[in-house]
Amino acid sequence: MSTRLFFRNAVLLAKIESTEGVDSSPTGTANAMLVSDLTIEPLAGSEVDLAYIRPYFGISPSLRVEDYITLSCTMDLAGTATPGTAAPWGPLLRGCAFAETLTAAAVTGAAQAGAASTITLAAGASATDGTYVGATISYTTGGTDFGTSRIITAYNGTTKIATVHKAWDTNPVASSGYSISANATYLPVSSGFESLTLYYNISGVRHKLLGAKGSVSLDLSANSRPALKFSYTGVYGGVADASEATPVYTAFQTPQTVGSTNTKALIAGKLADGSATGVQLMKFDLDLANAVKHRQLIGAAGVILTDRQPKGNVSLEATTVAFKDWFGDIRASTKYPLMVENGLSAGNRVCVVLPNAQLSEPKYSDSDGIAMLDCAVRAIPLVANDEVRIVVK
Repeated sequence: MSTRLFFRNAVLLAKIESTEGVDSSPTGTANAMLVSDLTIEPLAGSEVDLAYIRPYFGISPSLRVEDYITLSCTMDLAGTATPGTAAPWGPLLRGCAFAETLTAAAVTGAAQAGAASTITLAAGASATDGTYVGATISYTTGGTDFGTSRIITAYNGTTKIATVHKAWDTNPVASSGYSISANATYLPVSSGFESLTLYYNISGVRHKLLGAKGSVSLDLSANSRPALKFSYTGVYGGVADASEATPVYTAFQTPQTVGSTNTKALIAGKLADGSATGVQLMKFDLDLANAVKHRQLIGAAGVILTDRQPKGNVSLEATTVAFKDWFGDIRASTKYPLMVENGLSAGNRVCVVLPNAQLSEPKYSDSDGIAMLDCAVRAIPLVANDEVRIVVK
């Protein structure tokens, strides 16, 4: 009897390449990815049918003209144990045209002013718009901690004004001391793409993807796990019998389910907080829709990434027009921030912010007898490469 391969005995390793297409040699101890729904097409590509004309029936042989590998998996959208350090799924996100910025320590200072839903940071705060969006801020005044924390949903680098999710219980004032959480922030890029070496090992048979690039979708829908869904294409790097070191998954946090306890959201200026003035959000997903393709020419082959078209969906309980005129907003092509944060404890909070979201294609649906308003969402850049921000804190 031949040696059997057990489908569940699989390991995925991922490591950023220093040189695109050159094996970065990931290891189980340092680069193991804790994934589910792991699938692979170990020899994708195309063939040319020779289609010979002969004096008898029968199929002709074909010639392989390109070889590459595709792989997909799902990962928990959970935090990192230490705020300000890279997320364990960071390498896979970076391979989908995201840049990683680490703020290793809390950003502190004395406020210049405060109001119901804003705080003016110190003059030395970042001059770049949006820098602190998605981070958590708290403050003290005269030694008193008013620090029910708030999420920063907008930041103006010129005025230093940070707008927060949910008005303060007590407004900050000039000289209030503030603290902005340490975090890892992921923003899309349009050049300088990173590539990965991926090892897929099934029962001791290792498949290599080199120069791999991919796309990702996010799902933060109620009563489910918060998820990142990756799809990757890589240059065929060969297959061989090889064993990996025992994979280490200690950096991966247990996800907190999406729902009324663990999740905060903001859409069109309305909080998803269960109140009479809030919206009740059931579904949010977003597909970055990167254009990724294996490209082979004379003398060169590799994986290219040429565009992204981020679009997703929301589903919320339908409301009266007096409460919110969603249809008027859609007709006017109105844009506003959309934010969903999941997780309660430092080290396991993830905030997804679309600073310039546009709703479209409204439809009604039925959920438990409740009328739902389902809309498509476009994630539109405010300036450039800022249409979606993922903050781990």
